This record gives sequence, structure tokens and C-alpha cells, in this order.
Amino acid sequence: MRIFISHSTRDRDFVLSRLKPALDAKGCASWCSSSDLKAAANWEQQIRAALAASDWFVVVMSPDAQDSEWVQAETHWAVEHMPGRIVP
Repeated sequence: MRIFISHSTRDRDFVLSRLKPALDAKGCASWCSSSDLKAAANWEQQIRAALAASDWFVVVMSPDAQDSEWVQAETHWAVEHMPGRIVP
């Protein structure tokens, strides 16, 4: 199972220290921009590809995420393309 994790950069520590390891330990292939973006490549294209390849969409809900244009855009994409496979 492939999981896309949408989060604010300010929630990076939580995602990398707790959420991603917990999902990975359960055998899920989780992807998040904080650890999986390749520096030399087009990061927006990488995010879109990861979204399209994911089975599930997890959004980290926080005040910072609420203010993030990227989290909002990713969530809108997931609502349109992944109904029933979104976990807040």
C-alpha cells in the first residue's frame, strides 16, 4: 500500500520521527516531501507523481497545515481524485 503524507514543513519533525516510521513499520510505503524529494529534480513534478501513484492520502491536520497553500492544493487534489481514501 502506497501512502502520500501531506503536511506543513513546520510539522516535519512529527512526520519524520513518528508518523512515517509508524506507517513504514506496518508495511506501508509512505511518501512525504520532507524525506523523499530528490533535490536535483523538479519537486512539483515529483509531488504530482507521488500523489498519482498513491493508494491513500494522509493529511497531517495542524494550524500550520491549515495555512499551507501546498497542503490545501494536495488535499483538494485528493478529494477530487481519491474519494474515500483520505485520512486526516
